[in-house]
Amino acid sequence: MRDNFDPKTAVRETPNKMNAEEGGQCPGKTITPLCLPRHFDARWFMEVIALAAIYFLTARLGLLLAVPDGHVTPVWPPSGIALAVILLRGRHVWPGIWLGSFTANLWDFYGSPSSAATEIAASVTIGVGASLAALAGALLLRRFVGGRNPLGRVRDVCAFMALGGVVSCLISATIGMTTLCLTGFAPWSGFGQTWLTWWLGDTAGVFIVAPLGLVWRGAGWLKSAARHVELFACFGSLFAVTYYVFIGNTTILFTGRPLTFLLIPFLVWPAVRFGQRGAASASGLIALLAVWGTIHNAGPFNLGSRNEALLLLELFLGVVVLTALCMAAMVTERDQAEAAQKRAVVELESRVSERTVALTRSEVQARQHLAEAERARAALLSILEDERATEEAREQALSLTRATLESTADGILVVNLEGKIEIFNHVFVKMWRLPDDVLAARDDARALQCVLDQINEPQQFMEKVTYLYAHKEEESYDTLLFKDGRVFDRFSRPQFIGGLVVGRVWSFRDITERTKAEQRLAAFATLGRRLNAVPDAQAAAHIIANLADELFGWDACKLDLYDVQTDSCQSLLTIDIVDGRRQDVSPAYSGESPSPRMRRVMQDGPMLILRENPLAEVNNIWPFGDLNRPSASILFVPVTEGQKVIGALSIQSYKLNAYTQEDLDALQDLTDHCAGALERLRGRDALRASETRFRTIFE
Repeated sequence: MRDNFDPKTAVRETPNKMNAEEGGQCPGKTITPLCLPRHFDARWFMEVIALAAIYFLTARLGLLLAVPDGHVTPVWPPSGIALAVILLRGRHVWPGIWLGSFTANLWDFYGSPSSAATEIAASVTIGVGASLAALAGALLLRRFVGGRNPLGRVRDVCAFMALGGVVSCLISATIGMTTLCLTGFAPWSGFGQTWLTWWLGDTAGVFIVAPLGLVWRGAGWLKSAARHVELFACFGSLFAVTYYVFIGNTTILFTGRPLTFLLIPFLVWPAVRFGQRGAASASGLIALLAVWGTIHNAGPFNLGSRNEALLLLELFLGVVVLTALCMAAMVTERDQAEAAQKRAVVELESRVSERTVALTRSEVQARQHLAEAERARAALLSILEDERATEEAREQALSLTRATLESTADGILVVNLEGKIEIFNHVFVKMWRLPDDVLAARDDARALQCVLDQINEPQQFMEKVTYLYAHKEEESYDTLLFKDGRVFDRFSRPQFIGGLVVGRVWSFRDITERTKAEQRLAAFATLGRRLNAVPDAQAAAHIIANLADELFGWDACKLDLYDVQTDSCQSLLTIDIVDGRRQDVSPAYSGESPSPRMRRVMQDGPMLILRENPLAEVNNIWPFGDLNRPSASILFVPVTEGQKVIGALSIQSYKLNAYTQEDLDALQDLTDHCAGALERLRGRDALRASETRFRTIFE
C-alpha cells in the first residue's frame, strides 16, 4: 500500500534468493567502491537498462491496482522486483533500480506546479532510497541466511519477510516521504499516515512479487500429464474461491459475509503439492484478486474507512504469504528429511547385506558391520533431532508473534454505546491508576469519576468526553495535563461494525518526559543570551535559579562560587521559604571553606538526596533559612567550567520524592551551560573590585 500525493510512483525494493554464482558480490576483477565496473561492460549495461525498463513498466502497471483516486496502491511490485534482481544478479545492477525509480517518479511529477529542478531533485532522492532499500535487504539476508535459498527453510522464510521486507522497506519509505515533504509534494501534517501507507505498499510488494521472481527463475518442474491436470484444477479452484470471496460475493448466498476462511484449503493445496512455486504463485493470485476487489469497494475488508480496509488487506496478505511460504518450506524440509532417512536406510540395508555375506568368513568383518550399523543409526537420530529443532523454532516464532500482537506502548480503552468498558490493556490501567473494583465493574462513568481528581481541568475534561459521546462519529485529538505534572496525548475515534457506530476507542500516550525535554531545550535556547546581558554574577544567579524553578520547582535554592586558591566560598544566592513566602536569607557561610557535603559534590559529582524522614538528624550540612523545616528532596550539583570546578548549585523541596535521577542530570546540564558565563562575570566583578581598590589608593 502506498500513497503518492503528486508522485504516484516512488520506488522501493526487497530481497529473496541468493545468487549461487555471484553470492550477491560484484562481478569482474576490477570494480569500484560502488560495485560498478571500471571499464564499459556491454553485458552489465544491458542488464541495467533492462532492469530500469522492467522497474518503470511495473511501476506504471502497479498503479492499475490503486484505489479509484489513484493515490493509494496496496501492493507496489517494483520493490519485490528490485530485491529479487539484486539477490539473483548481484549488487552491481543497482543503477538499474535507481534509473527505473528516477524515470517513473519524474514521469509522475511532470505537470505539477513545482519547478523542474524540484521534480528532478525529488526523483533523484527517491531513487536513492529505493536502491538503498534493495541493497540493505540483500545485505541483511546474506548476513543472516547466507547463500541458501531464503524460501527453503521456515526460519529463512521468516528472516526473508522480516529483514528483506519489513526492515529494509523502512529505508525507502523514510527517505521517500521526507523528500516529498521537503519538496512540498506532501504536507508534513500527513507524514505519519502517508509513511505507513508507503512502507506497507513496499513491504507487500516484497512479500508477493519477490518470491515469484526467485522461485520461477529455473525451468519447469511438472513431468507428467496428471500433474498438469492437478495444477489446473488447483489454481482454477483457487481463482474461483478467491473471486467469490473478494469480488463476486454480492448477489448470491452468504452475501456480505466474511468468508476468507474458505481460502485456507486452497492455499494449503498448492503449497503442499507444488512446493515453493505453488505457494508463491497461489499467494500472488490471491493478492491480485484481493487487492482488485478491495480497491473497488468489494470483499470482506470494506467495513470501515479506506485506510482501515487497506490496513486489513495488508495484514491479510502478509498472513497469507507467510502461511503459504512457511508451509512450502516445511514440506520441503520434510521431503529432504524423508529422502535423507530413506537414503540412510537403503545404505544401511546394503551394508548389512554385504557384511552378512562376509560374516561366515571373518569375525572381524562382523564387527565392522555392527560399527557401520551404529553409525547409520546415529545419522538417523541426528536427522530426527534436526526435525525436532525445526519444530521448536517454529513454535518459538509463533509465540513471539502472539506476544508482539498483545503488546503496545499506548493505553487502550474501548467503551460501547451503553457506557460499558469492553476492552482495556495493562498500560491503560498503569497510566490511569484505576483500582481493581472499578475495572471489575466495567462502568465507564464510574471510571471517569475516579480519574477527575488527577486532571488539572476536570470540568473541561468531562465536557470533551460528554461531547464526543454525544457526537458518535467525530474523532478527537488533544493533550491532558495532570496535577502531578504528567502529560498525556489523547486520541479518540468511533468504533464501526458494518458501517454502524458501536462504541468509541480511546488511546492514551504518556508524553511527560518528551514535554519536559522540550521545555528544557526551549529554556536553554535563550539562556546564554540572557546571561550575557546581566551586569554581575548575582543577577546571573537569579536567572539560573528562576529557570531551575520553572523546570524542576524548588522551595529553597543556594548557589555558591568556589575559589580554589583560598579554598573559600562566595554565596551568590540563598533563598528559602520563611513565614510562607520566598525571601533571601543569610548564607550559612561566606568566605569560609565549603561544607563537607559541598566538598564531596565538587569532588565526586552530582548528588540526589531523598529523605524518608526529613526531621531525622542530618550530618555534614550547614543549614540556612527556616531551620525548623528540613528539606525532604535535594538536588546538589557542581558548577564546572571545563575541568575546573567553580562552585555548586543546590535546589531543595519540602515534598517527599520531588526529584528523580533524570532531574539531577538535567540540572547538571543547566549548570554546565551556565558555568562559562558565571566564570566571566566573577572575573568581571573581581576586575571591578581591583579597579576600585587601585583608584582608592591613588586618590
